[in-house]
Amino acid sequence: MKRIFSVSFVSVVAFSLMLMGCGNKDGVNITVNNTASGSAFFANSTEKTREVSVGDTVTIVATPKENCEFAGWYVGKEKTPKSTEANYTFVASESISLVARFAKSPTVSICRIGNGDVVFTDSSESSKIVKSGTEVTAVATPDENCEFIGWYVDDNKVSDANEYSLKVTKSVTLAAKFIKSPVISVSNTECGAASIAGHAEKSVILLTGTDVTVVAAPDKDCEFEGWFAGNKMVCKELNYSFKASNNVALVAKFYPSPVVTVDVKGKGAASFADIAEKTKVVLLNTEATVVATPEKNHEFVAWYAGDAVVSKDAEYTFVVSEDVDLIAKFKPSPIVSISNSENGSVAFAASNGKTAIVLSGTEITVTATPDEGFELYGWFADGSKNPVSKDLAYTFAVDKNVKLYAEFRRTLNGYDYVDLGLPSGLKWAAYNVGAASPEECGGYYAWGETEEKKDYTWDTYKYFENSYNLVTKYCLHERNGVVDGKKVLEAGDDVANANWENIWRMPTWDEFDELCKKCTWEWTTMNEVAGYKVTGPNGNSIFLPAAGYRNEDDTHNAKSGGYYWTSSLIGSNCNGAYYLMFDNSERLKGDFARRYSGRNVRAVFKK
Repeated sequence: MKRIFSVSFVSVVAFSLMLMGCGNKDGVNITVNNTASGSAFFANSTEKTREVSVGDTVTIVATPKENCEFAGWYVGKEKTPKSTEANYTFVASESISLVARFAKSPTVSICRIGNGDVVFTDSSESSKIVKSGTEVTAVATPDENCEFIGWYVDDNKVSDANEYSLKVTKSVTLAAKFIKSPVISVSNTECGAASIAGHAEKSVILLTGTDVTVVAAPDKDCEFEGWFAGNKMVCKELNYSFKASNNVALVAKFYPSPVVTVDVKGKGAASFADIAEKTKVVLLNTEATVVATPEKNHEFVAWYAGDAVVSKDAEYTFVVSEDVDLIAKFKPSPIVSISNSENGSVAFAASNGKTAIVLSGTEITVTATPDEGFELYGWFADGSKNPVSKDLAYTFAVDKNVKLYAEFRRTLNGYDYVDLGLPSGLKWAAYNVGAASPEECGGYYAWGETEEKKDYTWDTYKYFENSYNLVTKYCLHERNGVVDGKKVLEAGDDVANANWENIWRMPTWDEFDELCKKCTWEWTTMNEVAGYKVTGPNGNSIFLPAAGYRNEDDTHNAKSGGYYWTSSLIGSNCNGAYYLMFDNSERLKGDFARRYSGRNVRAVFKK
């Protein structure tokens, strides 16, 4: 059976009171200190240390020195004061050391910048010391013909009012700034008069922000040009209104009404729209319209004032602001002529013949029709080396005389080729992959790669594992790498096929061998580039430039030797591939060239 215990409430309370009574008998030490700008003691005492009992009420007193003020009671390095009351009363609960901190009372100074006077409302001094939180008022009074622009602390404006009150929390210097009131003056050139509205004088002093209007009155048969401040026109209106903000001297300029004349250069006529004369006197800011009329097969170019074009409209309307001599210039309309090479024809889309006269800016279309087996290589303008278009129908805007020449070539996918009449029927490209003409070197490619690069080494080669010094594709022997039995480049690794597409590809060694044995080779130069002219059985020829080869980041034997990749792998050592090598004395089958080497490629195809 459980036993129930009970404690009387009276017993508990009595025990608690006994404990509290014991605590009240404990003694604690209270210490007060002060900083240099004041003193601190216990109330009604000169003591700085006192032992009291817990629960006793203690009052300590802080007294600042002259021109100083109490900041607060602090404990140790705490940043927040225990109290900001100079007479601080608290109940003692523990030993504590309190420090009374003081600060210098802030100083308020006033000064002036410019012409005026400044005073405090309650003092004639220019500087005084006040307690923090005290409100002070300063008054600024400008001198005659001057004005107050504001009170400033440092460079910051704090008030626009002449009488400024602020609550002082720190030392501060107030500067009252004054400026001279602006002077407005007017004058005029000949042919008119100038005045200030509401004033008989031509020069007046006004407060900043005052509205002012100046009035210009031209003489008879004269025109007002405008109000000028220095060399700058500020207004074209006779009455110019503005707010006075600084000194300004305005000049009203006048001149006689302007004269407009028209003339022509070239085959055409020029006149005013409303009169037949070549000269007309008009009022300033009045619109005038002139008209230019070209003769047959000629066109209007532009209206000129001196060497400057002022309008390209034959009917030109403008506002007259000064004397002006206008010249209407004309020119013959541009002539477009077309011609073509063999193996095709050309024509205008909208007219017959090989010549057309059209207005400048007119769009015209010329068409090229290649013969069977040929393609348009391009339209060439005025003997240009690069085509202006490769479109069969070429549309352009005519702005000058132009001679267009359409050149037709045997091409595939836009790349020129030559039929050398070889027994195999193989067609050879007219220039190297990466080139645009037969004498250009074109690109340098590692065997099996389709882009050029800066550095040609095993480290940068696409199909090489540097850790094991083994090739990773096109390998016939385990000693060279991973055996895949591939002896000829696949289309994706063939730079000719990858870049020129369709049936273009790199030649095999057998196809280079045919080129060597069935053609005539002549060491020569083309546009100062050395190489071989290779002429086929049918008399057609290609040019192979001696472009050298690249190892690491250097080019070797440029201008003296040619090095052209085949698509054939060397079976005995899969680190290399066959290539054609030549100089000015011989042509050799390269039986070994490291695949990472950069060499040229001449593409072939056979339909």
